Order: sequence, then C-alpha cells, then structure tokens
Amino acid sequence: MSHFDTNPLILMSAPNGAYKTQADHAALPMTPNELAATAKQCLDAGANMLHLHIRDAQGRHSLDVQGYRDACAAVRQAVGDALVLQVTSEA
Repeated sequence: MSHFDTNPLILMSAPNGAYKTQADHAALPMTPNELAATAKQCLDAGANMLHLHIRDAQGRHSLDVQGYRDACAAVRQAVGDALVLQVTSEA
C-alpha cells in the first residue's frame, strides 16, 4: 500500500485565471455557462475543488458580487455540491 492509498488527496482546478482571454486560448471559460461546463469536466476528471474568476461584459477580470453569484449558481446547477468552490479575492 502506498502513501497515496491511505492519505486523502484534494485536487483543485483553476481553469481560467484573471487575465487571459479567449484570444489567448479559444476554450478558456469566461461566462457562467462556460464555467459550469468546465466545472463538470473538472469533476469528471477527478477534481474536488474549483478556483474561478469571472469577467465583466467586456471580458475583463471582475470582482462583482452578483457576477460571482451568477457563476456559482451556474456551476452548482452543473455539479451540485460535488465541488468545493473558491472564488478569487484578488484585486
């Protein structure tokens, strides 16, 4: 039995970051629906947690509370409580 067989492992995915855009990578999730679909893919790949950033209407990094509520609601609809969500607080 290895060390990994007896100790819990938490895998966090951070699929989008704050500053890259779809111009940098076409599949970068930026909208609540894109984040929800990505969250499901991360869960299916074995992730336990999701760290996410949201964007404003122009695609810029945002700390908007309602924007985070919308994104988290979309993710919860896609994965339920199966992932721990961590939203950024970076300014």
